[in-house]
Amino acid sequence: MKRRNILAILIAAAMMFTLAMPAMAENERFTEEEDFLDPIEVDVTATITEVDDGAIIYAVDITWGDMQFEFNLGGETWNPYTHEYEGATNAHWVAPGDQENGLVLVANHSNIAIDAEIEFTMNANAFGSGSTVVGSFYDDKQDALNVTAVADGSPRTNVKFELYTAEGRSPAHWEQWDENVQEVYFALSGTPGDVNLTDEVIGKITITITPYTDDDERNQPKL
Repeated sequence: MKRRNILAILIAAAMMFTLAMPAMAENERFTEEEDFLDPIEVDVTATITEVDDGAIIYAVDITWGDMQFEFNLGGETWNPYTHEYEGATNAHWVAPGDQENGLVLVANHSNIAIDAEIEFTMNANAFGSGSTVVGSFYDDKQDALNVTAVADGSPRTNVKFELYTAEGRSPAHWEQWDENVQEVYFALSGTPGDVNLTDEVIGKITITITPYTDDDERNQPKL
């Protein structure tokens, strides 16, 4: 499993008040009586610096599992000891052994809400002429791991997460905040055309993060 941390637009907010005395290269010693006839003064300077107190910090974790899929053409295996074909199977997508295969997870740790759009694009003619292969996102993990066929042939190639601000939500119990963490699973289904593939890139998944700036419940701290 791989993790990518996206951290951008860091705007520190603070109000600073500084009190300073001018530095002197060396001490002054007054030894003559006339030196004390007048008051001795030193300037005191102060600076007030105002920085935008609407500081916004974006921090988004994107986690994905392996994106590896295998199609078994099926058939039978000849047993030279029994002189028979055995283990007849139909063509099928092999269920991945890795339970995180196909995972795409987005967690918002920002103090502002975000939208996360996830899209799959298949390469042209990736599975050859006559292919019916489609890629689709599933909310149910087992549907993806069991390579459940896409209902009515309409793949779900685009998913949008609407994630809330992390303000007021403890990271110690992050898994409890469904409003801030969402996940989907990607899988392939259908039948390839007349083509041979071995670890070939057949498409890409793109994740686009955009800020959500409306002043509604998604940007309200959790009480």
